[in-house]
Amino acid sequence: MSFYVLDVIGFVDNTNALVAKELALMPITYNEDIKTWFFKAPYEWEQLNEKSKKYNEYIVYRDGLEWESGALDYDCVKEVLNKHLIDAKTIFIRHFKVGDWLASYGFKNFCDVSQDPDYNDYNIPICKMTPCLKHTHSILMSCATRNIKKILFNVMLHCQ
Repeated sequence: MSFYVLDVIGFVDNTNALVAKELALMPITYNEDIKTWFFKAPYEWEQLNEKSKKYNEYIVYRDGLEWESGALDYDCVKEVLNKHLIDAKTIFIRHFKVGDWLASYGFKNFCDVSQDPDYNDYNIPICKMTPCLKHTHSILMSCATRNIKKILFNVMLHCQ
């Protein structure tokens, strides 16, 4: 059994559920690297309602991801999760929407570190300092891969 840190950057659909664009995953070991996947949208932009489009336009501005971008079909999300989290004892995440998203794929063994009452006191900087080549249009440069490195892993270490 292993422990993992996982973060997802994405959009919302018409029901306000998370639509993953970037999935980053890191086993908590000394010899593993972060793995990152970029998914295509599950359907066309035109199928979103106006409220979802408006919110997602802000996500494009904030995170530098495009609805149309991605390398893997969205149908591959479950396969990726099952393959890489098969031995997961605990999956550390940082947002309830990611927890809801994981639960929709059958995962229940996650710990939302943002629910820790001291979470906001950790004073861990959001990763805005260096550009991410996969987020070239981003103003704020949010990135799931850097979130794992700079937020989740540090929060977990602080909680030990």
